[in-house]
Amino acid sequence: MTENRPLASRPAAAPLQSHGGRWGDAPIRLGLRLNHAAVLRQAGDGLRPDMARLAEATMRAGADSVVLRVDDQGGLISADDLRRIRDRVRAPLTLELRPDPARLDWLLALEPAAVTLLPPADGDVAAGHDGLARMVDGLGAAGIAVVMLVAPESDQIEAVRAAGVRSVEIDTTRYGEADPQHRGPLFQQLRQAAIQARGLGLGIQAGHGLDFATLAPVAALPHLQGITCGRFLIAEALFIGIEDAVRHTRRLIDAARRQARRHAAQTGG
Repeated sequence: MTENRPLASRPAAAPLQSHGGRWGDAPIRLGLRLNHAAVLRQAGDGLRPDMARLAEATMRAGADSVVLRVDDQGGLISADDLRRIRDRVRAPLTLELRPDPARLDWLLALEPAAVTLLPPADGDVAAGHDGLARMVDGLGAAGIAVVMLVAPESDQIEAVRAAGVRSVEIDTTRYGEADPQHRGPLFQQLRQAAIQARGLGLGIQAGHGLDFATLAPVAALPHLQGITCGRFLIAEALFIGIEDAVRHTRRLIDAARRQARRHAAQTGG
């Protein structure tokens, strides 16, 4: 239906197959969430920065997907933003929102490459199972990949799989925002979540709350296929420019992946 290419899911088991071994041979896909740049526009003249121009710059610098959250109450991302990014940039577009069957027709009309469904405010995926399942079925029937943002908790990953979702984005917020001395157990929780998701046959992404110091360990997680970045990368762009920020992020991710593959080859992992 669309020429956009999603960050994670293709039909059924293809995402896992495309990554070959435990650590995979393909580079991790980088999705950049642009909503934090729209905060600057809202605080100013309502016109700048131009979201389509920003999306072009990120793709030129090495991002693989443009990510936009479209259910924020502040209305940061407009219908015009979506139209102009889709028509001008031709970038793979991922839209983030909470499951809402009433917005299904609107999403289908936009034809994004992928939709990332956000968990309920209380974090309990299972509580909204019926609405989630309707969203997954409707989007999947239209050929739109569906990813679910999920806490790195066993019961939540199980609930996502039960609803028919084939790919997850593991929420790295707690790990990314923790003091360095407290990150060890939280990282192990992320690792176990990735292993569990793989065992369930799910495609795996990760994101939220990451910066240059925490990106590399996450990129080395087993079976990971994509990373989504946003706030930190947009903030860093104020100092070094958006293209350099994206390029540096890309280099960090690729280097971490290569190191993880070498380690796995040496240890037989």
